[in-house]
Amino acid sequence: METLEEKSNEVTTQPELSRRIGLIRLVIGLTQGLILYWLYRSVETVQWPATDAYSLTVLLIVALFIPILFILGIGDLTRKQLGMWIAGAVLICVFLALYDVWRAVGSPPSEWRDPNRNPSLAELPSFTLFLFPAVGLFITHVLVTAGCKDRRYLARYETYFGIAWKQAVRLTLALVFSGLGWLILLLGSELFDLAGLTYMAKLVYKEWFSIPVTLVMVSGAIHLTDVKPAILSAIRHLLLTLLSFLLPLAVLLIAIFLASLPFQGFSKLWSTNFATGILLAASAGLVVLINAALQDHESTTQISVLPRHSARLACLLILPLVVIGCYALGLRVQIYGWTTERIIAAACLGIAMTYAVGYAVATLRHHRWLGLVARVNVFVSFLVLAVILALFSPLMDPARISVANQVARLQNGQVAAKDFDFEYLRFEGKRYGQVALAELQRTPPTQEAEFIKAAAAKAASETDVPWDFGNGKAARADDVKANIQVKTLAATLPDSFYRQDWSQEEFRFKGPQCLHRAKTPCTAYTVDFDTEHGDEILLIDQQPNAIPTVFKMTQDGQWRALAELPDDFAQCSHQLDQLAAGNFKRVETSVKTLNIGGQLIEPRVLDVESRYQCQ
Repeated sequence: METLEEKSNEVTTQPELSRRIGLIRLVIGLTQGLILYWLYRSVETVQWPATDAYSLTVLLIVALFIPILFILGIGDLTRKQLGMWIAGAVLICVFLALYDVWRAVGSPPSEWRDPNRNPSLAELPSFTLFLFPAVGLFITHVLVTAGCKDRRYLARYETYFGIAWKQAVRLTLALVFSGLGWLILLLGSELFDLAGLTYMAKLVYKEWFSIPVTLVMVSGAIHLTDVKPAILSAIRHLLLTLLSFLLPLAVLLIAIFLASLPFQGFSKLWSTNFATGILLAASAGLVVLINAALQDHESTTQISVLPRHSARLACLLILPLVVIGCYALGLRVQIYGWTTERIIAAACLGIAMTYAVGYAVATLRHHRWLGLVARVNVFVSFLVLAVILALFSPLMDPARISVANQVARLQNGQVAAKDFDFEYLRFEGKRYGQVALAELQRTPPTQEAEFIKAAAAKAASETDVPWDFGNGKAARADDVKANIQVKTLAATLPDSFYRQDWSQEEFRFKGPQCLHRAKTPCTAYTVDFDTEHGDEILLIDQQPNAIPTVFKMTQDGQWRALAELPDDFAQCSHQLDQLAAGNFKRVETSVKTLNIGGQLIEPRVLDVESRYQCQ
């Protein structure tokens, strides 16, 4: 049977067939855009399917991934092969979507939505449901396409490599093309605005236009890579060549980093609190660069000298990076137990360790070591798929494992009840966390039974929404008061400051995080910044890169941000001590506020930061 690939390879000599395949891809892209716009409108207007979590999640995940797979598959698979692959991909997406919703039943609303504004809106899919399935579906598409091309369950490595990089480059070019297309649309919008064509100028900002047009541009760009396969091949070759010559630089930097650790110690690395993520990123970068240098060559003589030797050394450097990452993660788990993020990190470290050990063994072989590297790549591809399916099923669900571990730590006395984070079960434990809280209320496991029962009941009743990713519940009056340490001598903050509803729209994403998140410390100083009666409150968040903010009570009884200080001021311990002791005075500046037609215009002094330095 003649495949669509065989036909599409003749597109340069068969313009009619090329136009037909291109039209199919454009229609699929337009249809995908219209469906995504419909789903977007259902969320905005809170109508079905946005009122049913199962329907919304299934439709959204299928509409996001399946059309792209279909567009990529046309030209590489026969109609029967493409139909079977798409049917299987739909089943996978439906399973992942249904389980994602099922595990969230009973949990409080996620960071995606505010139940006070749209209580009828269903729970939206978790962020991980967009990321990991995208990786898994891409890998599966490559494996399926390569197997069909070679007509065997396990294709040749050259086929895997060629299709993987081809599809990666096609998708990258499609995104670049879409970005350039949007730049042109925005330029056209400005030109229409200059010409007084207001409706045309605003057209690009209408969702019913922007969403379908974006998907049409993506599908069109993917088709153009088929029309000119020589251009795609040249770009892929150029990209691999450039990446291969970046490998020596990466090897040098990582080798210096590893060599410095015995002298510098690990304390600075641990103090970042995301050492494991950094080490994983470095390992992943080495894997990509190694494969870019080795490509699908069967002999090392086909590879340039510098990339070849750099690749062998890089294969050995991955192992110490992963070992240090495992040690860093182990320290956190030993102290704080398993959480969702740490379980995902452990899964990634397991994959990285497979690469590290496989590559290290391969590079120690003096002959035909490239063949072993190729087998490691294929094996890890299937391992990644197995891990993703396990993470998105009850088998290795991070929420289930972390909840079981945290409860076991409480029951075994590894953590005292007063220090146990019951709110983690409520806000991060999904369905499993709700079940655990119910069990803790029914059968208290230790002598601190009454405290545990009360704390579990309190956590189970929490409904505050975490406003940003991965946080616990939003801060309430008691939380805000517990967060803030007043540094000014013989001074306390007004109760109105603690009681203010900082979750309102105008405050939600502004100001120090201690006003929005529980268990987020910051320091406060009462300072008279202006000439009006009453002191202002200077809050300094202890989060990295936080901006010190001054708050003042306005005539309507609301505390609002009055000014911001340079962010470096938070690091000036001497000035902060002087401020706490009251050793400061107010200095009038030469810049005044203008009153123009009854409207106050306050100039911004541009060189404030350049004149400021910590002394």
